[in-house]
Amino acid sequence: MKKEERQKLLQEKLLKMKQYENALYEKGIQYIAGVDEVGRGPLAGPVVSVAVVLPRDFSILGVDDSKKLSPKKREELYEQIKEEAVAYGVGCVDNETIDRINILEATKLAMKDALRELEGKLRDHLGEDWKKLTGDEDRQKPCCIQHVLIDALTLKDVP
Repeated sequence: MKKEERQKLLQEKLLKMKQYENALYEKGIQYIAGVDEVGRGPLAGPVVSVAVVLPRDFSILGVDDSKKLSPKKREELYEQIKEEAVAYGVGCVDNETIDRINILEATKLAMKDALRELEGKLRDHLGEDWKKLTGDEDRQKPCCIQHVLIDALTLKDVP
């Protein structure tokens, strides 16, 4: 496959991946936070969660499920995403805490920590909407937590 063909396929894939976000933007949503975790499978922990708000015009090609990417590609994308992100937050729960509260609760805690770190970076932009985003207010209202690729695996492997 030629480079131009590959670029075109990657652009089409990115446009398809952004359909959900674009529909939310059309409804007036200003910021969409994606959150995901890694580390639920291994017995030795930790569990790492990353929350990110990407700019509306985000256009980094090659974003995909992290399991489908080489470690080198994940690192490249991680650096690009981190550089372009409006804001991001990281939550990490160690194996002792996982053993004490169980993996599901540890995952929720890591995600909540990542979102709280995100809050500090977005405070000027979010205001009262932060309560809806984190679920701290009226859980019946929808919150915009959309899965996006953030290579939490990269963060998990950093000492």
